[in-house]
Amino acid sequence: MLEGDDYLRFEKDKARHLVDLKTGERFRSPMDEDGSAGDFGYLARLPRLDGRGTFLYAAGIHAIGANGVVHFLEKNLPELCREMRTRRFSTVISCHYDPKTLEVLDSKRVIPLYRHEG
Repeated sequence: MLEGDDYLRFEKDKARHLVDLKTGERFRSPMDEDGSAGDFGYLARLPRLDGRGTFLYAAGIHAIGANGVVHFLEKNLPELCREMRTRRFSTVISCHYDPKTLEVLDSKRVIPLYRHEG
C-alpha cells in the first residue's frame, strides 16, 4: 500500500526510518539515535486495495510512533478533515512520550501535508 505514496517511504539501513522523497530528509527515531523518548510516525489517507474509497493509515518507526499519530489525530482531526476533506495525503508526525508510562505527551506535524493526485 505504501508503494503508492510518491512522497514518503520507510527505509532501513542501520535502523528503520522515514524518508521524504521530495526533499531527501530522513526521519530517524530518537530512540535509535540517542535513546531519548521520541519517535516519528507516518499518517496518510491511502486508496483501498479493492478500489472502493480510501482509509487512514498510521504507522510508527516504533510502535510508540503510531501512538503519536493517534495523539495527533485526537488533537487535530477536525482541522485535518476541513483541510483535506476526502483527498489523499501523507505526512510525518513527531512525538515525545514519558519513558516510564509510555504515554504520549505531545505530537506535531513536521512536514507539510503532501496532497496525492487522483
